[in-house]
Amino acid sequence: MKNTGRRSRSGGTASGADEARSALHILYKKPLTDPEKAEVSKIEEALRTIDLDGSSGIHNFLFIDEVLTKMSAAIKSLGSGKEEKK
Repeated sequence: MKNTGRRSRSGGTASGADEARSALHILYKKPLTDPEKAEVSKIEEALRTIDLDGSSGIHNFLFIDEVLTKMSAAIKSLGSGKEEKK
C-alpha cells in the first residue's frame, strides 16, 4: 500500500493530536509574538475540542484529519526561525 502521508482511521487522529501536543510543548520554549500566541491558543482549543469528542475522530475522520493537518502546518510555521528561551 502506498504511503500518502495521511493518517489511518484506526487511532490515526489520536496520534496526530499527540504529535501536535508534542510540537506545541517545543513551541512553548520559543519566544512568540502576541499574534503567534493567539494562534497557539486556537490550536490548543481545537485539540481540546477533538479530545471532548471522545471518538478519536472516527465520527468525522476526514474533517478531523484535515484539522490536524492544518494544525501541524501552523505549528511548523510558528516554530520556524525562532530561538529557544533560556
